Amino acid sequence: MRNTLELGLLDQLPLAVVITTQDGKIAYWNRGAEALYGWPRRDVMRRPLAALSAPGRAPDALREALESVTSGGLWAGHVSLRHRSGAHVPADLRCSPLLNADEETIGVIVAAVETPSRDRRASDTAEGVAQVGRRIARARKEAGLTQQELAERVGVTRRSIQGYESGSVAPYRHLDQLGAALGRSPQWLVSEQPEPGVTPELKAELRVLVREELLETLTA
Repeated sequence: MRNTLELGLLDQLPLAVVITTQDGKIAYWNRGAEALYGWPRRDVMRRPLAALSAPGRAPDALREALESVTSGGLWAGHVSLRHRSGAHVPADLRCSPLLNADEETIGVIVAAVETPSRDRRASDTAEGVAQVGRRIARARKEAGLTQQELAERVGVTRRSIQGYESGSVAPYRHLDQLGAALGRSPQWLVSEQPEPGVTPELKAELRVLVREELLETLTA
């Protein structure tokens, strides 16, 4: 039986949290998601998350996110899902793997925040990339590496590393390689935190919370 305290914790988070199985079916939908998208939990459980995507690039973006995360990576981007009213709700999504006790990926945690206005979004995105770049430069110097040495370890050009560190090029496609080369986790490069948006303690609670839903969805 699910612990009501765990459910209350998830529902009190100030953002939309969706958990899917590896094939994209919704296994958990908190109150933040209900508030953002208008769909009550009972109407979306076990439905493919892609079924709620708005027309255009959104379905491809969701597939890209799932493929990236189920292979052990992270994914962040802008995706529009359909509100229950039919309107499109653009949001910033941060996706990370949900692991079981054996460190195997059993699902995907999706944290969504409604996208601000276009001007503010451009400013926030640029600043976020610049902050990641500063962390890459800091970690590289602490590791005693030149830009050329880091480029060779990551498998990119020195110009790419220069772009990452200056904030003119987003490094998200190479976060895993950068983290391995710098001795830092991809999560640290993104947010200088152990986990982006979800603490290890909360992930443990989430694992217990959704295990039954995942099993039921996979065997349905």
